[in-house]
Amino acid sequence: IKLDASSAGALDFTLRPTIPWLQDYAAFENDGASKTGEVVSYVDGNDGVIELTGKLGYWDVDFIGIYRVVTKDGSVEASTAPHTYTDTAGATKTVENGTIKVSGATSAYIYVNLGTDYELTSEIFTSSDKKKPTFDKTLADARAKVEEEAAAIAAKLGGKSFDEAYATLRDTHVADYSELFGRVSLDLGDWQDAELTTDELLTNYKAGTLSQYLEVLYFQYGRYLLIASSRPGTLPANLQGVWNMKNKPSWSSGIWHNINVQMNYWPAFSTNIAETFEAYVGFNEAYMPALEASTTSIIQKYHPDKLGQDGGNGWSVCVGSNPFEITGDRSAGNLGFTTQLFWEQYLYTQDKTVLEENILPLLLSAARFITKCVEQDENGNYLVSYCDSPEMYVDGVWYFTVGTTYAQTFAYLNNYNALLAAKELGIDITDSEVLSSEEYSILNTILEQLDKYDPIIVGLSGQIKEFREEDYYCSVGDEPQHRHISQLVGLYPGNIINSDTPAWIDAAIVTLTERGDGGMGWSLAHKMNLWARIEDGERAYELYNRLLKTNTYTNLWNRCPPFQIDGNLGGTAGVSEMLLQSHMGYIAPLAAIPSSWSDGSYTGLVARGNFEVSAAWANGTATTFNITSKSGGVAKVYYPSITGASVVTTDGETVNYTIEGRNLISFNTEIGKTYIISGFNAVE
Repeated sequence: IKLDASSAGALDFTLRPTIPWLQDYAAFENDGASKTGEVVSYVDGNDGVIELTGKLGYWDVDFIGIYRVVTKDGSVEASTAPHTYTDTAGATKTVENGTIKVSGATSAYIYVNLGTDYELTSEIFTSSDKKKPTFDKTLADARAKVEEEAAAIAAKLGGKSFDEAYATLRDTHVADYSELFGRVSLDLGDWQDAELTTDELLTNYKAGTLSQYLEVLYFQYGRYLLIASSRPGTLPANLQGVWNMKNKPSWSSGIWHNINVQMNYWPAFSTNIAETFEAYVGFNEAYMPALEASTTSIIQKYHPDKLGQDGGNGWSVCVGSNPFEITGDRSAGNLGFTTQLFWEQYLYTQDKTVLEENILPLLLSAARFITKCVEQDENGNYLVSYCDSPEMYVDGVWYFTVGTTYAQTFAYLNNYNALLAAKELGIDITDSEVLSSEEYSILNTILEQLDKYDPIIVGLSGQIKEFREEDYYCSVGDEPQHRHISQLVGLYPGNIINSDTPAWIDAAIVTLTERGDGGMGWSLAHKMNLWARIEDGERAYELYNRLLKTNTYTNLWNRCPPFQIDGNLGGTAGVSEMLLQSHMGYIAPLAAIPSSWSDGSYTGLVARGNFEVSAAWANGTATTFNITSKSGGVAKVYYPSITGASVVTTDGETVNYTIEGRNLISFNTEIGKTYIISGFNAVE
């Protein structure tokens, strides 16, 4: 933190960090939510130092904050001064806290280093002790981490002048952040209101003055939020990202696996910030041993005849989790929802090392659980034997049944993706020796079951059924316009409902129409992505309008209510899906552009196959596509009238392409080369 005065010696301030609500925690003692701590201050040479230390009782987490105040020309004084505050009951209280007082300065810096003795390890999730994160760790361990970080900063700033020190830290941060954020640009043409404040933009938007600048800002803000809340080595973005203002946060700031955490990472790959997913990869690695052990007990209890077949019992995931535990009912639907993220990681990055070492083992392990929790019905279909459609109630009771569309779709997708992953790695699934090995024996079972999962069924209203026993739309279920729309996960984020299944697309439209355009922020974001995947840009844009008008606070956070980050990140993914699609095995720029976006351009979005795509368009028709091949291979590109366009490299070399079908071409690419497509005819 840098503080400057407008004239020499005019800067005076007192730094008084406090432990929030420390004195009010008696109200939570029954929950074990005690908090203890102290704030002390002292002078170290010419610097003022405050140490804030304490313990969170429920999980036995020690925390520490060290604040160092540096001033070039002022005086620094440490003291214990009375501090008056109002507690949660409205009473006025006075306490003593360590403070640092700066007087007569022109400028000052405050270096803040914060940390805990929490470490993300598998033991956190496998231990039965509630006070488990620290084990034998103490405040000294937290202090060592923080002091090590502070020492690293001091070494980085060694020899630098007072003003150079701040500039160095700031420049380091800006370079780190900009390298990620700057990969993607979006321009929708109208920037006349760009100077308005955010609250003014949103007020005008809600009053009917649509702003393409605000629509771009919201898209980029989602990328910012994900970068800021999920980086390699951190915990994954939770329900509120990392931002929480409550003593007891809404929904415990948890990591929820029936759409919320998955939606958090929908924009990670398509908007060119794949590194943000690494935080969830680390979380997954930590909780896996605990889930594999508990999944075995589930199979032993409900399917004892299948225990231990195919080399193990696999893993599955429940709805709720947090940095300390992951427990609860298991779901083939939640499991496939989660593994879909890992398969998308490979499709976008084409990293075969990660595919071999991490993704394929995850898919195969998930398949072991899925293939054990299905039973054949009278028609020979393999149905998940005990499953739900998230949060859907029947007669006031959360409804569990057999073979929900949610569970069947993700069971199918996980196991189909496992076969595709094996094929990508050159594993011959027709080789008896391969299939008889302990590692790949599960592939035999997948091959036997896959075509009998029957994931999508059309009902008597012409809808995609949510439950197998549902005849007309929502004849099973209490809420026809429920916030979840889990029967359509095969459309998005899955891809088994697609342009090659037009009857299912029609049925998905019936379901979306019946579900309505209402709901919480994340619900609107999912519907926005669904309409975009149908290539109905107008309906997707309507949902985007509604998301901004009804479910966005003035700081652009998503209103659930309260604040939930998934709506922000889902909205960003929805804009990306309107601008670029690639789930059908080809690159489809401008797949769902609404008429309101008749002119525009973007750079840096990513298509599956690891192609970086930029596009420009005017009057609703493309002018140029730039496609940079990051992994080589064949690029297939779909766009109306593309079969008459020209393809050249950036150095002017003409590229011959093959016409694959109506509006579809393909050409070979080289790693690192950019291919420019232009010469499109206007089409309706």
